[in-house]
Amino acid sequence: MKNLVTIVALAASVLDPHAMAQPMTEPGGNAAATELALKTPDEYAWRLFLYINLPAKPGVAGVPDDTKHLGDPSDSVVWESWAMSSGKDLSETYPPNGAKPVEWDKLNRSGPRRLLLEPNLKREAFLERFRSILPSAAERFFPPAPLEQEVHANRTTYEFIRENGMYSLGGLEALLQTARQTNNRQLISFKAGSKEIKAMWKQIDPSLKSRYLWRETTNVDNSKVVWGLVSLHIITKDLPDWFWADFGHIDCETRQNACNIDGQEPALTLPVDSTTRGPGATAGKDGVRKETEGTVFKNYILRGTQTDFTTAQGEPTILSNPVIENGFQTSSCMSCHARAGIGPRLIGLDGKPFAGRNILNPGDPTLGPMNPALLGAGDGAAGNPPNRTILYLQTDFVWSAPFRATR
Repeated sequence: MKNLVTIVALAASVLDPHAMAQPMTEPGGNAAATELALKTPDEYAWRLFLYINLPAKPGVAGVPDDTKHLGDPSDSVVWESWAMSSGKDLSETYPPNGAKPVEWDKLNRSGPRRLLLEPNLKREAFLERFRSILPSAAERFFPPAPLEQEVHANRTTYEFIRENGMYSLGGLEALLQTARQTNNRQLISFKAGSKEIKAMWKQIDPSLKSRYLWRETTNVDNSKVVWGLVSLHIITKDLPDWFWADFGHIDCETRQNACNIDGQEPALTLPVDSTTRGPGATAGKDGVRKETEGTVFKNYILRGTQTDFTTAQGEPTILSNPVIENGFQTSSCMSCHARAGIGPRLIGLDGKPFAGRNILNPGDPTLGPMNPALLGAGDGAAGNPPNRTILYLQTDFVWSAPFRATR
């Protein structure tokens, strides 16, 4: 009888994709994850995606609900229950006025999940630079960015930022001073398994809910707005320069449905995924991963991964998303995020510091490795003394800190 029960259970798991085992332990932070990221990056990207999109356990942050499976209805998925790094005054990682974030276990996860959207800050930085050169053209071709972005940090990332004072500009500037005093350009180094998520949402017609991971917001007149997830950047420090994976909704490849709006480009690069594309694919077909069959996530594809600035032939690698990098799709996640850092406060002619923050321009289209000369005098030239000036301290590829840390 016991064997019969086992056979029936196995048969059910084959017939029902919801019954397939899903990983309940967060991938990353160990040697196995590093090996996967290096040797089979597409497979590792999917393991991350399948875990972070499991339904979240109610009431706690970052824990999957072991009573549910991928695609089951839920108020939030795991990455949505991570700490909110965006959200301005409602940010959990970077609270207002430089306040220290609460301990992870004290993050409030009671009540329904709130969708807190802000503009695409990378796009805003790019436009700010463009406006300074050709203001009339910028306003004509690049209207103000809509509210559609969220950034979330997992526990390892959140606790590193909290413990090292990176949640405030004062804390970042103190780290810069320490780096200068100790001549340590790698002072900020996140722990293995640190992760951040950048999610992009677009308004969708309610009839399209079955095609998207969706959430609702309420207008002041109590009318409802339905949002569909269209893009998901995942980064995790399982490699020294982090591991980068980009997922997107199939509608945004050809500007359909949520992505069928003025100003939205179709995808300019073809998605690359060795696990679901081509004759050698063993985990799916035509971009659809087998674990996602029968769920809304069958509509999300891996667009590509990135583990190095250049190919073995020395050519710059490119990884971008048609929505997140709309307008500059031939870009590189790594090249942009290598510029993440903090500089000293700029002083005006009146002797007072400017109100803004001193960061390198993230909208620079330069591909390939970082130019070390941008980080301080003396970099990149032979024979320089060891006490070279550190003008900008890198924040270890994490833009959320220099972008969002408050005074």
